[in-house]
Amino acid sequence: SLLALCLAYFTQTYGFYFFITWMPTYLENARGFTSTMLGVMAGLPLVMSAAADLFGGLTTDWATKRFGLRVGRCGVGSICYLVASVLLIVGTATQHNITAVVLISLALASSNFLLGASWSACSDIAGDHAGTVSAFMNTAGQVGGFLSPIVAALFVEKIGSWSLPLYVCGMLYFLGAVSWWLVNPQQPIVMED
Repeated sequence: SLLALCLAYFTQTYGFYFFITWMPTYLENARGFTSTMLGVMAGLPLVMSAAADLFGGLTTDWATKRFGLRVGRCGVGSICYLVASVLLIVGTATQHNITAVVLISLALASSNFLLGASWSACSDIAGDHAGTVSAFMNTAGQVGGFLSPIVAALFVEKIGSWSLPLYVCGMLYFLGAVSWWLVNPQQPIVMED
C-alpha cells in the first residue's frame, strides 16, 4: 500500500510541477498566447486546482462515509487520475488553443481533486504513524516534482516537442490510477515501536 501510494503521489506532483514551472512558457511557445491572455491562461489551472482540492476533500469524506474506505480513497483517487489522464492527452492534442487550455486546466484540477484522498490514506494505513507515512509519500512526490521540469526541458531541447512532456504526464496519471488500486486503506501497516 505504501509503495503504491508513493508512486501515485509521485505522478501527481510530477504533473503539478510542470504547471508551476513550464506552463507559461508552453502557452507562449506552443500555443501562441501573449500579454494579458497569457497570464490569464497560465493562472487558470491553478485557480481550478484550488477549488478542486477543497471539493476533493469533501468528496473523499462523503464517499468514505457512504461506501467505505476502499471507494472513498482508492475509487476517488483512481477516477481522478483517469479523468486527468484523458483530459491532458486530449487537451494536448487539441488544435484550438482556448479549448486546449481549458482541458489541460481541468486535467490539473482533476489530479488535485485527489489530494484529500492521498493524505487521508496516510492516516488510514498508518494510524499513529501517519506522520512517517505522509513523509514517505510527500518525499516520493517531491522526487517527481524535481524531475518534472528537468525532463520537460530535455524533451523540448533535445526533441523539440512541447507536447511530449504533457503526453508523458498524461501517461503518468494513468499509472497513478492503476497505483491507487494497489493501495489498501483497510489494512493498516504494522510498525514496530
